[in-house]
Amino acid sequence: MVEVRRQIHMWPELSGEERDTAQLIATRLRELGLEVQTGVGGHGVVGLLQGEKPGPVVAYRADMDAVRSEVVGNPSYRSRAPGIKHVCGHDAHVAIGLGIAEVLHSIRDELPGAVKFLFQPAEENVQGARAMIASGALEDPAPAAIFAVHMAPMRVGSIGAPAGVGLTGWDPFEIELRDGDRAPAVVDSLRSLSTVPPLASQADMGALLDDMTVEGGRLSHFVWVTGLRTDKTSDGGCLIRGMVRAAGDAEYEQTRARIRHVLERVTAAGSDFALQFGERFPDMHSDPKLVRAAIEPIEAAIGAGATIPMYASAPFFGEDFALFQQHIPGAMFFLGAANPDKGIAAFNHTPDYDIDEDALEVGAAAMASVLLHYLGSHAEEPLGSHEGRSETGHEESSRH
Repeated sequence: MVEVRRQIHMWPELSGEERDTAQLIATRLRELGLEVQTGVGGHGVVGLLQGEKPGPVVAYRADMDAVRSEVVGNPSYRSRAPGIKHVCGHDAHVAIGLGIAEVLHSIRDELPGAVKFLFQPAEENVQGARAMIASGALEDPAPAAIFAVHMAPMRVGSIGAPAGVGLTGWDPFEIELRDGDRAPAVVDSLRSLSTVPPLASQADMGALLDDMTVEGGRLSHFVWVTGLRTDKTSDGGCLIRGMVRAAGDAEYEQTRARIRHVLERVTAAGSDFALQFGERFPDMHSDPKLVRAAIEPIEAAIGAGATIPMYASAPFFGEDFALFQQHIPGAMFFLGAANPDKGIAAFNHTPDYDIDEDALEVGAAAMASVLLHYLGSHAEEPLGSHEGRSETGHEESSRH
């Protein structure tokens, strides 16, 4: 897993460009003997591990894309792609997914049902999950549930378990002002609606994680108005675009009303502005039953007390894993990757991002245990049909 993670880290690929990463994944899965589909929703790869005993189908998802980032640090596996780096742990997600596949393949004779591995492209631009779903990734056979982990700046050896909460979606809006000179006052008033400050340091991230573990704490109800951008129009007006992230449906609805109130107050006339909201992207909320059932197998694999209950969504991050959850029950766990003793903070989306690679073994052991437990506890459910599916693919380069 370390070898795979470092190889992907050295050759990161942006959303929609994950050709070599996809080839690496497909090659490894084929070597294990899994049924493999490539080119699913772009460069997505689907691998089906068929157990020898009857049972249900469960899915596991790992994303694979990198982002544009300054490359800081000089480890042996430093990114060789100028201005591109894995700063959110997707390289580790792939390595863990392949590790899980190898673990479960080794006991396939005793495996009830099947595990469908979804290696997803284009998470960072939130296009990949939608494209994979449209390409039939959740069909033939249809999994009954889906699991994932995401690297997080918690101490290595721990796993955050957010039952019913996880990461926010967003509610985009556009405001057209007739009088562009009022734009600064509008923007300031919109920013004042936020109840959480932006992250400015690693200490802020630590405080955020602590807040997420407090039941009924300050993050139980929050609003963050972000991404504000102003553009002058040719007639002297102004367009203001932004988005709202909030803790649940009620907060979203109340914030829509507050934005309209701000505009009415600052412009002093309803006819001086036009407000339009776009399509809201869903929150990533893990299924509570799946999370609760996973605690025992996680701790059986990595140690008692390793799971950390979480009671609030992180305000500043979203995940298109939420789109899979719109179709089947799903749960995402937060995998600790930080180790202060080694000087590793694992602060996602920062140029010096890195992980304690011990997290790879923790994540693979924990999630293999979760998947095996799910299959065993639902073994009376029939395996979905997957006959007649053909393998598809395209020529890909072989740098990996």
